[in-house]
Amino acid sequence: MLTRGAYWRLVTKKRRGETMLKLQEIGHGVIAEKFEDELAKVVANIMDVNTEAKTVREITLKVKVKPEPEDRRDCDLEIISSCKLAPSKAYVSKLAVGLNRVTGEVGAEEVARLQPALFDEPVAAEEKQEA
Repeated sequence: MLTRGAYWRLVTKKRRGETMLKLQEIGHGVIAEKFEDELAKVVANIMDVNTEAKTVREITLKVKVKPEPEDRRDCDLEIISSCKLAPSKAYVSKLAVGLNRVTGEVGAEEVARLQPALFDEPVAAEEKQEA
């Protein structure tokens, strides 16, 4: 908690148009840089056709100020940025699986409108002898 004198010094500075710390000056613009990095991720996610267009994306900037326990004059400042993106759309399909009873070979193919055969047509024993 601020002492009464410290509080009034802050109020007086604010009235004169002065501020203690400006957002754009922290870390020589690190907050703006972190925002731009997260915004680039969000825009790329929006443009990805494999995501839902209507999903809301979020950018979070968190500023943590941790005072030193012994001397409240020094504080650790931590700036964390993150974003919540739309997940990729699921790809749903069907597989046709089969077993070649002659060779014992197993196979799988994705089901399509014109489903190809899983295996070559079995060769009759008579045709094998001719070959």
